Amino acid sequence: MPVVITVRNGICSGACKYTCTPDGRKYGTLAGSAGRTTIILDDNILCNAADPYLHTFNVLVHEFTHSVHTYGVDAAMKKRITNSYNAARAHRTWEMSSYSMSSEGEYLAQGAAAYFNTNRGISHGNYMNEPEQFSKFTAESKHPLPAHSTRTSFKHKYVYCNGGIADYKSGTTIDITATTSVSGTAHTKAAQIIARMVKNMPSAICNSVAGQVKIGVFTKSEGMMIYPYNHYVADRAECRGICSGACKNTCTPDGRKYGTLAGSAGRTTTILDDNILCNAADPYLHTFNVLVHEFTHSVHTYGVDAAMKTRITNSYNAARAHRTWEMSSYSMSSEGEYLAQGAAAYFNTNRGISHGNYMNE
Repeated sequence: MPVVITVRNGICSGACKYTCTPDGRKYGTLAGSAGRTTIILDDNILCNAADPYLHTFNVLVHEFTHSVHTYGVDAAMKKRITNSYNAARAHRTWEMSSYSMSSEGEYLAQGAAAYFNTNRGISHGNYMNEPEQFSKFTAESKHPLPAHSTRTSFKHKYVYCNGGIADYKSGTTIDITATTSVSGTAHTKAAQIIARMVKNMPSAICNSVAGQVKIGVFTKSEGMMIYPYNHYVADRAECRGICSGACKNTCTPDGRKYGTLAGSAGRTTTILDDNILCNAADPYLHTFNVLVHEFTHSVHTYGVDAAMKTRITNSYNAARAHRTWEMSSYSMSSEGEYLAQGAAAYFNTNRGISHGNYMNE
């Protein structure tokens, strides 16, 4: 016989305990729940004006993942999920007070919402709202985070789409994050570079990027793995010099170890402070601004619409067809690199590399 759950005067203790969730919410107030019958409020999946999550969170994806976890995965997969959750807690990958960290079940369900891009309005620290995170934490479950990974503190500046820079967030901005080891000068320069890139950018593109991308500045001693976003590509002892098989995730498609890079694209676009400072330790010897290049990749992925992506594809294909650039050049290796190298040329931040190999005009 089905259990009838009734709401009783806001009480969750004693005989009323069964009417509430473990965190004190009345079952009758929920927009959905997991179980052999996984239920969902129509307003949430319709994403209409009555959606209690205001179009920011798909409850069905979350609750169905709980049901898959309970009734679908085998012991080996459950162990991988447990390992990933324990690694995330040990290294404080997410805020420890977040719902994602409250249990391995919530960790999995929030990760699935990230993977399916159905958690759009909740902050990075409190939950997971980056689609890459699901594949990343499954990679971590097979390869636990490096023992040297530690919790660090970050500081912030915020860039507005009109090119303004502030030390506080108000409205739509791009978060320019830096570790506390990064100098104030490097942090400011990173903000200035992004400000100049977005100042005359179409507002629709900039707003889209601002809602999905942040910048992360790091020092050489920290490496880009200091950012939780990149933990899963950290090199491992058994992968030293190896990019195949189980070590594939530690390398770029062209065989470079992620841990050796001066920057990377993504929802957290990372950059080495020495490169933007253009100092004696800059691995590009003052000839190439990595932030401009990598941020362009992120704009391409998260900012431009289908029509603009088609224009970029057409331009790249025309350049290949007419051999506008040397076919062996990095610019010609993909439309993404074609765009990023073109942006570097446009902003005059590719100064020391020959015309044939890249674009520096």
